[in-house]
Amino acid sequence: MGTPIYRVLKVTDLVTLGELNALIQFLFNWCDMHTYAFRYQKNGTYQIIMAYDKLADLNLEVGEFLDYGYDWEEDGDKWEHRLTVEAIQPLSAKEKLK
Repeated sequence: MGTPIYRVLKVTDLVTLGELNALIQFLFNWCDMHTYAFRYQKNGTYQIIMAYDKLADLNLEVGEFLDYGYDWEEDGDKWEHRLTVEAIQPLSAKEKLK
């Protein structure tokens, strides 16, 4: 296992998982050429989540996380990422206007 690589993202809870995938693709300079999937556990059970689900729908709390898998084809690189909620902050008045 090599050196961990990470990014810190600040997104609103109105972001869909499809949009979050696009952001991850951009940040890692990938071309969205492979399948991806998000999954997470709530109360010890994996939940079904879709690309159109918004982060707000997941009701995540600080310390909870989503797992993100990319390029899981048989001969793929099988990238695995853990997206951890580090903070939940209300939008500022300026951010609400954007």
